[in-house]
Amino acid sequence: MDKEIAQFSLEDGTKFLVEVDEPEGVAVERVAIDTGQMVLQARESFEEAIEIVKPVASVLISKLKRGLTTPANEVEVKFGLKSEC
Repeated sequence: MDKEIAQFSLEDGTKFLVEVDEPEGVAVERVAIDTGQMVLQARESFEEAIEIVKPVASVLISKLKRGLTTPANEVEVKFGLKSEC
């Protein structure tokens, strides 16, 4: 799948770029950033996008903290985020 660059905003207005899969069948707006590069404009703020992940991460952390029979000094969990731009 081809990659695109999407621009997200934080609630304080800070803007940053994220590599995303090229959207399929979704109408997106392309905008020019300061460099003149055309990117996809995210429809929601980054904070709004990650609100969905918070409950999942909370349960995962809670289960790992309490559910291990042998306490671990360190646990690493990696996961990716996908958003419909």
